[in-house]
Amino acid sequence: MLEPTWRVAARRCLGSVPTPPASRAAPPRADTPPPEPVMLAAHRLAHHLNNDLALPMGVLELLAEHADVPPHLRALVHDARQGVMAAARHVDEFQRLL
Repeated sequence: MLEPTWRVAARRCLGSVPTPPASRAAPPRADTPPPEPVMLAAHRLAHHLNNDLALPMGVLELLAEHADVPPHLRALVHDARQGVMAAARHVDEFQRLL
């Protein structure tokens, strides 16, 4: 029995399954949606992660616009802000898998 596409995609997103080369990739198939408990857990996790990312993002946005931040720290603030934004995008991509 083939594993549902959503489960393989979720495991790949989490890094536990290598992505097969395009020549070996199975064609997409229509399968049943994830079970309700999986959906609820995924949405709850995404909600908590987004909440956890909100504070660092707000602080980094304030620092990015604050005139007293030394120039040598501005690059660090910018890089940290980009990292938090990337994490938020990953949460969004995860939710789209479901």
